[in-house]
Amino acid sequence: MSSNDKIILVMGASGNQGNSVARHLLSNGWSVRAMTRNTEQEAIKALESLGADIVQGDMDDKDSLIAAMDNVYGVYSVQAFDPENKDKEIEQGKRIADVAKQLDIKHFVYASAAGAERYQEADNFATKWEVEKYIRDLDLPFTILRHTFFMDNFKGFAKGEGNQIVLQGFMNPDKKLQMVSVQDIGAFATVVLEQPEKFIGEAIELAGDEITLSEISSILSEAFEVPCEIQDNREKFQKMMKMFEWFDKEGYHANIDQLRDFHPQMLHFTDWLEQSNWNPVK
Repeated sequence: MSSNDKIILVMGASGNQGNSVARHLLSNGWSVRAMTRNTEQEAIKALESLGADIVQGDMDDKDSLIAAMDNVYGVYSVQAFDPENKDKEIEQGKRIADVAKQLDIKHFVYASAAGAERYQEADNFATKWEVEKYIRDLDLPFTILRHTFFMDNFKGFAKGEGNQIVLQGFMNPDKKLQMVSVQDIGAFATVVLEQPEKFIGEAIELAGDEITLSEISSILSEAFEVPCEIQDNREKFQKMMKMFEWFDKEGYHANIDQLRDFHPQMLHFTDWLEQSNWNPVK
């Protein structure tokens, strides 16, 4: 059976991860069913124009999940962390996995976070680890993709202020941080679904680069031809989320060289910046 005979249900298709996965699958000849609560969103309309089948569904509604997964080969399951209701992500992740098991889904790809299995003191890691364990106990044919820090996050962490860029210093500026572009999550999910014999049963940390905030500051300064100051806000960020504290203590463990063996086009930070069309000083 060719890839275009197999339907992949992509959850959260209007979000950054889900949208990237759907786009890469479509460009590689897969049939994509994109699930969303709001079918009128611009991102969803764009997927529809590319050939995706759009279905309205809700991760809190089991019946809508059953309908969305009808006649589906694989599922890309991603949920958002809600700091006001930490159990919501766990409940949604388990509910989706239950339906996938019930409907005999052949390849279940779960979007987790790198470090989830090692550091549950961070709430946004602990929720994903609970779902990971549940998926394993269900004996689903799974692949777990654990993303590292999003390169795309720097659009929020670096801002133009006057004739300079201010980069939020959320960790030791001289400690390396592994990171991945959202684009590469979509690309790697496609690699995984195309090679189930290699990836079913595996949990993989995803990163395309490993650099320091000091190096990022220099890259931004050179790219936009203005000074880039790192503002030390470690205390604020580490009080807000344990994840930032963990960056300084341990950090991610992705094998970037091995990832490039499977997907040689994994973006370095400079590649992402060039392709992003982002300009913090405008």
